[in-house]
Amino acid sequence: LGDYCVIDVLSAAGDFERVAAAHHDPAKAPLVERLRQYTPDRKRPSLQTSVLRTGKPIMLNGITEDAIVTGAADAEHAAIGRALAPSACMVVPLSARNRTLGTILLAAQGERRYGDAHVSLAVDLAQRAGLAVDNALLYRQAQDAIKIREQFLSIAAHELKTPLTSLLGYAGVFNRRVHRSGKLEERDERALATIIVQGERLNTMIGSLLDITRIQTGRLAIERRPLDLRAVLETLVHELEPTLDQHTIALECASASLPLMGDELRLEQVFRNLLGNAVKYSPQGGVVRVHISQQGEEAVVAVSDDGVGIPAAALPHLFERFYRAANSDQHQISGIGIGLYVVQEIVTLHGGTVDVASQEDVGSTFTVRLPIV
Repeated sequence: LGDYCVIDVLSAAGDFERVAAAHHDPAKAPLVERLRQYTPDRKRPSLQTSVLRTGKPIMLNGITEDAIVTGAADAEHAAIGRALAPSACMVVPLSARNRTLGTILLAAQGERRYGDAHVSLAVDLAQRAGLAVDNALLYRQAQDAIKIREQFLSIAAHELKTPLTSLLGYAGVFNRRVHRSGKLEERDERALATIIVQGERLNTMIGSLLDITRIQTGRLAIERRPLDLRAVLETLVHELEPTLDQHTIALECASASLPLMGDELRLEQVFRNLLGNAVKYSPQGGVVRVHISQQGEEAVVAVSDDGVGIPAAALPHLFERFYRAANSDQHQISGIGIGLYVVQEIVTLHGGTVDVASQEDVGSTFTVRLPIV
């Protein structure tokens, strides 16, 4: 079908991963192998991103040198393209179970041209290959799930036990003192406050675990209604501020209101988590900044802190289930690594995005973008 072939598969993070590049001529195989370093960028227009978006094959005949240079990422990429000199190419979706897993690019050299029959055959082969890729991914996911389950059980047992021990201990002390004195003293009020705080902490953990179950079964739904995002955040900040001893929250918004359609309770959950993390990961105290703005057709909320920051190696994995950055344990910061995973799922259900910029020992900024519809 082609003189050379390149296969790109979507990674768990949703980016292209070039898994194969081959040429029928062994003498030109090293040249094609160099294409491995030019994995398509999903943010940049390309044949692969177009096929991924539409799920439909693309066929091109009469490829010119100008077209090769225009589609190249840099000068070296263009040089490889000129050396291979494809005259025609087709990109077909690698799919299984109604999902596009990646793409296969087949290119012809010399005077060869592609027609509908070639595309039909390539699509059929890609579907068969897609089943094999899907089975391999399912096997890897099953192995990862076993590993994650073991890690989760270990972490959850520790994290759930800590607040429960405190909760039960203070409950016992409180019960004995009230029975002895018949009235509440200052230390009893502190004990009662601790019971409430730890109970709420445990309730939040359990709620997040239930959300993960809903996400995995496709039952996490949102109810869109008109809301004012600024008002939602102001209410949340006013609710949180009395509970903070070492931190203050600075809310900035240029406009008097920022209306959009969304699920108020779920969006409150998103920003409660981000604000809670900003406080938790800046144990020395300080100011947590919340900046609200409108950029085009998007509402943008940035939550920043001057805390411990996130190691660069951890950033690509931060929104994965049960993932925690290595420095969390170093700074004795508790958690089970599910909050940001749930945050991303809720934001995605709203048609938005969430990303992070961070530098270790300097601080972090989480930015949520939501469509204004």
